[in-house]
Amino acid sequence: MLSGGATPMPAALAYAVNLIKRLNLKLKGDYWAYLITDGKANVPLTGDVGEEVERFMGELSRLARVVVYDTRPQLIYDPSIGHMDILSRYAIDVVRVGE
Repeated sequence: MLSGGATPMPAALAYAVNLIKRLNLKLKGDYWAYLITDGKANVPLTGDVGEEVERFMGELSRLARVVVYDTRPQLIYDPSIGHMDILSRYAIDVVRVGE
């Protein structure tokens, strides 16, 4: 198992936004987006990761109902920067995995 890798969360969120926009041109309806994440992101598209996560989550939540599956370990201290607070703000539900 590898750890400490690059996490391009803004790119994944941007892809989800663009996919739903394209689908919505053909299929009108209610869309759902399920994010399975520990909230860590360290690879921006162009600028600040936190700002990009905020922007794309805002756009995604306008296009779809967002459910976040939070995979962070419960009992491990992790000093790395996470963005679960941003993700949670835009989600209709946050599910803790492993509880």
